[in-house]
Amino acid sequence: MIDYKKSYIGKNFNSLSQLGNTLTNGDLDVSISGRIGYNYLKHPNWFWKMCRAVVDFTFYPIEGWGHCKRAYKADLNEEYTPGGSVKGLAFMSLLMMIFCILLNVVFWGYKGIKLIKQ
Repeated sequence: MIDYKKSYIGKNFNSLSQLGNTLTNGDLDVSISGRIGYNYLKHPNWFWKMCRAVVDFTFYPIEGWGHCKRAYKADLNEEYTPGGSVKGLAFMSLLMMIFCILLNVVFWGYKGIKLIKQ
């Protein structure tokens, strides 16, 4: 597993995720992945299952399945609020999809390049 809190790039991506979470009316100091992991485990419904599947698929090439669950468990001491407003969740979904598409190109492309070089 990658420890995002130890690398320069990881710290910045985590901060961007926390910013995205607060912009969508989420709790402070919680990443979007942590918010998804919390809600998927505590209040599972189709929305959180879909979000978890998209984000876990995105991060699969670099850390395997379970990214959202690990993000939540890494910040158990943070304050998590269940759910969210419809507008906030719609905006979060939009941000998540945009960034996941971009990250998929990078992460899955990197994995493909790594496999070709072997």
